[in-house]
Amino acid sequence: MYFQDILAKLLAAGKRVVLLDDVPIVPAELENCISNPLYGIGMDGHCTYAETRAQKDHVVAERLLSDLKQKFPSISIVDTYDVPCDGGRCKSELFGVALYRHNDTGHLGQGGSETCQGG
Repeated sequence: MYFQDILAKLLAAGKRVVLLDDVPIVPAELENCISNPLYGIGMDGHCTYAETRAQKDHVVAERLLSDLKQKFPSISIVDTYDVPCDGGRCKSELFGVALYRHNDTGHLGQGGSETCQGG
């Protein structure tokens, strides 16, 4: 409820509220998939996973954002979740750029932030 109270106060003050959706969490087995071959760690270079897995992981966040939009129709939500996903697969890299921080499967690195921003 605390977050909803903040949203209500911001909107009452005439502020424009914009929320960003999340990005998919990469499966643990793909952590550092892009950089591991550089260190001679056995990866086959296929750093993708099923989009259905990403969608399943996103259910709770999607519900939360939907509930917020229903309660506060004037808020804007920027949908970033599907940026790395296409054709039923999600990628941990786009255009040869690793999206996620090293040793981190849930947070974009600088390259990922810049790539998704232009995505």
